[in-house]
Amino acid sequence: METIVTDAVFRSTTFASGASSHFRRFAAWLECSLHNVAMALSIHRTLEEMPDDVLKDLGLVRSEIPFVAGELASRRCDPRR
Repeated sequence: METIVTDAVFRSTTFASGASSHFRRFAAWLECSLHNVAMALSIHRTLEEMPDDVLKDLGLVRSEIPFVAGELASRRCDPRR
């Protein structure tokens, strides 16, 4: 009887579970990113509606509103995790 050596490797579930894991992480990242955008827009709208004297009491000027809204929204959910 003759011995045969092959280089065959069978990985039936590794690819499927890896792809599934990547997809779940991508879906979580997408959900987090969309949530951050919606939250930033909401915060931006709220701050824009405030009078200048209220913004001044908060220590803000109108030109800082986009930055502040983005920072506050991104603290709730970090899409890079």
